[in-house]
Amino acid sequence: GTMGGGKVEGSGYLVIKDDQLEDIFLSFSGTRMDLYPLDRTSFLLDADLNLNYVNKKLLLSGNLDVLSGLWKREIDEEISFHSEPSLSSSGSKVLDMLEFDLKLTGSKDLQVDNSFIRAGVKFNLRLSGNTDFPILLGTIDCLEGEINFADKKFSLIKGKLLFNNKFVNDPFIKIESENFVKNYRIKFNISG
Repeated sequence: GTMGGGKVEGSGYLVIKDDQLEDIFLSFSGTRMDLYPLDRTSFLLDADLNLNYVNKKLLLSGNLDVLSGLWKREIDEEISFHSEPSLSSSGSKVLDMLEFDLKLTGSKDLQVDNSFIRAGVKFNLRLSGNTDFPILLGTIDCLEGEINFADKKFSLIKGKLLFNNKFVNDPFIKIESENFVKNYRIKFNISG
């Protein structure tokens, strides 16, 4: 089939015994899919994903390789991949069972464009955990661009977000930028 204009293939099986899920294995691959996972985001990506039933949990594992993309969300905006259904008060049992083991890579034409930063980025991340407590590990590197601070534009020299805490998403941020005003070079650096 197709999804987002890209080719998609899948296979697998589902075993239900005595009205209970006993086993599931689904394999999914897609190439050059143009997707919009969040408001003000778009990604052209390849995907190789598996969904397994392990220890009464659904494990979504595999690789997402972002070929190009645009992220226009602000830094302080919350990220949510689902909303609670308005017709049911019971919630989703599937989301409660879902756990992640995904490798997320992007090294080509990726852009971040919001009120703080306009830059090209690349990333190499691992997403684990579950929908209530997702954990990112890895790095996001800012290539070239500009930082907006105090109504001034600073040229981005380098930037990095390092996710290295297995228990909470609390990245280490290091940004180096500069601007020239008259005969003075002004540096704007963030580290912490």
